[in-house]
Amino acid sequence: MRKAVICLAGAVIVGMLVYPPWKRVANRPGVLHRSEPYGYALLWQPPPQESIWCIMVDYGRLSLQVGAVAVAVLLIVLPQRGEKNG
Repeated sequence: MRKAVICLAGAVIVGMLVYPPWKRVANRPGVLHRSEPYGYALLWQPPPQESIWCIMVDYGRLSLQVGAVAVAVLLIVLPQRGEKNG
């Protein structure tokens, strides 16, 4: 069971890295600084660039999602490990 959970979590994390969240950023010093979520797209096919917006991977959201999967796996795997030893 532990191996299946870890393999599934690994597949989910790889999927997140291949299909990451994107954000739009407008940054003109002294005039405008704005960032907003843009959605999800494949890593090798980013969303189209717009006039003043720069499109980039949202590493903050991506790290939170990967961290959430890791915590979920730990919460599932650690109690099972304790049952085997006890």
